[in-house]
Amino acid sequence: MIFGYIRVSTQNQNLDGQKNLISRYGMDHKLMVDEWMEIEMSSKRSTKDRRIDELLNC
Repeated sequence: MIFGYIRVSTQNQNLDGQKNLISRYGMDHKLMVDEWMEIEMSSKRSTKDRRIDELLNC
C-alpha cells in the first residue's frame, strides 16, 4: 500500500498543491497513492499528533 502524506502548518501553505505534486511524481514513476493522510498542524507537535507514528507502523 502506498500512502501520500501531506501536511501544512500555515494558511499560506496548500494541501492541494502538495497532493498534486505527489500525484504527478507517482504518475511519472508508475505509482498510485492508495490512501492520503492530510494533516493541518505545526511541525512542532509530536510525531503521534502529526500521525507520522501511525504511517511508519503501516
